[in-house]
Amino acid sequence: SLLADGAYGRDTSGHIIALYTAPDGKTVDDPEFTKKILDNLDQAQKDHPDQILRAIGYFKNPELLANMADADKKHAFMSIQLKGDDDDTILNNFKKVQDDFNIPGVDVKLAGLQPLANELTGTIGEDQKRGEVLAIPLVAVVLYVDLRSRHEGLTAESLGTELDAATA
Repeated sequence: SLLADGAYGRDTSGHIIALYTAPDGKTVDDPEFTKKILDNLDQAQKDHPDQILRAIGYFKNPELLANMADADKKHAFMSIQLKGDDDDTILNNFKKVQDDFNIPGVDVKLAGLQPLANELTGTIGEDQKRGEVLAIPLVAVVLYVDLRSRHEGLTAESLGTELDAATA
């Protein structure tokens, strides 16, 4: 991956795939619908110039990118590319911009490498916290049982030695 990035440049096309669904009775070619999406993308880029590289897709050039919409023109998508030279920077940039693509009255779903990476790292982090919280009481119980059995064993052993000495 690093070799390919060095030779061809970093592939940014799959960072965020925003899937837009047209409202009932409209298509993705509806001018009002298209304007909402383009205005949102422009505003997100203005608000986050250090995080967003560019947005490419159906709504910017529907004639050339007709394959980025379905046949009935109910759904179309945009590729939103993020800035960053390493995976951590790109993921952190996604975290900063992810909520900026919500548009009132428009069904927007985010897919792609960064939304997936964000979910996985969030899930793994939460699982680790849960494991740590459960481990502490479990270790305490195991130590209690272990130390108690050792103490009882030592007590029985020392009593046995004292009884043997008393009877001899």
